[in-house]
Amino acid sequence: MASLEITEERARVRIAASATAREAAKVFFAEGSFGKALMEYHKAYLQLKGLVARKSADGDDGMGGFAGMAGLSGATSAPLPEALQAEISESELKVLSNMAICLSKLGRTERVIEVCKDALAIDPTDPKVNYRIGAAYLALSKIDKAEEHLKIAARALPDDPNIRRDLKALAVLQKKGEADQRAVLGGWADKL
Repeated sequence: MASLEITEERARVRIAASATAREAAKVFFAEGSFGKALMEYHKAYLQLKGLVARKSADGDDGMGGFAGMAGLSGATSAPLPEALQAEISESELKVLSNMAICLSKLGRTERVIEVCKDALAIDPTDPKVNYRIGAAYLALSKIDKAEEHLKIAARALPDDPNIRRDLKALAVLQKKGEADQRAVLGGWADKL
């Protein structure tokens, strides 16, 4: 099986290319050009993807498509140093989190959830990512999933006004759901 060798030097080149794309994305984001920012964040992510072996939320190891069909492996000839792997993972997490913000601004809620799941595969406790996926689930009225992620975010950032606002909105939805359920049952369960 052929190998796509990812040396430490090559990894550093890709990290630098990712950083350049992230800087361009920040400029577009500040201008309110969320689509362009998303494209640059995606370029940044593609530079990092596959440098650290891990499975994404959907079980993809990053070697699908042409590389997988060609029998090419993303494995390095020697593992990258742990500090470099940690740097890559941290950068991936930031890029995915920023992609989620852009997607949210563009109203692509389902895609926000997908991107956040990939970010949570890197760090399931990240409060910003948990907030973003929780807010997306809330927007889709997926109350249980919204609650799960918003509570994780709130434990880490208890004073964050956005998290507190969304937890209040969640509580309103939960009460409305309970009231709707009582109305549908019409006291039926009380008569038993």
